Amino acid sequence: LDLDGTEVKRAGLFNKGKVVNESAWPGAKVLVAKAGDIIPQIYEIVKKSNIPGQIPTECTSCGDTLYEEGVHLWCLNDDCPAQVLSKLESGIRMFKVQKVGQSAIKKLYAAGIKRVEDFFDKKKFNKSNLIRSGQFVDGRSLDIILDAVNNVDSVQLVHVIQSMKIVNVGEAVSKQVAKKMSDLEYDTK
Repeated sequence: LDLDGTEVKRAGLFNKGKVVNESAWPGAKVLVAKAGDIIPQIYEIVKKSNIPGQIPTECTSCGDTLYEEGVHLWCLNDDCPAQVLSKLESGIRMFKVQKVGQSAIKKLYAAGIKRVEDFFDKKKFNKSNLIRSGQFVDGRSLDIILDAVNNVDSVQLVHVIQSMKIVNVGEAVSKQVAKKMSDLEYDTK
């Protein structure tokens, strides 16, 4: 499936409750859109599946046991490739890095850029290292990525906190933590 210039092989659904309640198992007809212009997500179930499914108990990326909390399943392995890649994507989005899509992010990950802070480590994130990784070739595409990261001149603390993708820490909590860290008044509720 081609979605806004990206080949999509799979799309995420936000929680197991939605999968179970909407019968979003294989065979369901769904509408897919890019969340944040990057991550393919199912946003509507058009036709429920007739095939009964089973909720996974192990992470499909690293094999660790999944932790269940209400309607959510979490992989708590900090080294899980899917978790690391997701944090990298989130950091790129939170830091407002332009013109770096999902396929480039996967190549950056494969090239050894595992955390958003690696972008600011000039020993890791430089043209010669990226080319040496075998993931990139010298040319305009690589220059666009390098320029996009180099054009980030400042990042708000709230976005740094959000980019960490800490379980149960969304935008509202990130704002409160940023205020506390900045010695500003904050809401203790």
